[in-house]
Amino acid sequence: MLAAITDVVRNHRYEDVRRVVGDAAVVEEHTVVAESPTGRPLRLVACVVVRVNGEGQITSIDECVDVPDLS
Repeated sequence: MLAAITDVVRNHRYEDVRRVVGDAAVVEEHTVVAESPTGRPLRLVACVVVRVNGEGQITSIDECVDVPDLS
């Protein structure tokens, strides 16, 4: 999803980063602040859940991004 967003927006950065780390997962919520192709400011709220196994290897990544109309 990040690659798709960065293909469309400019000057993106992360703000309001919040993480919860557990034995089997890491959850991160953040706001992506950027500019639309027309220069309009954007704020995209995102949540990423990374699950790991007992060896610390990533077993899955789930992401949810609230994306407004970028036109």
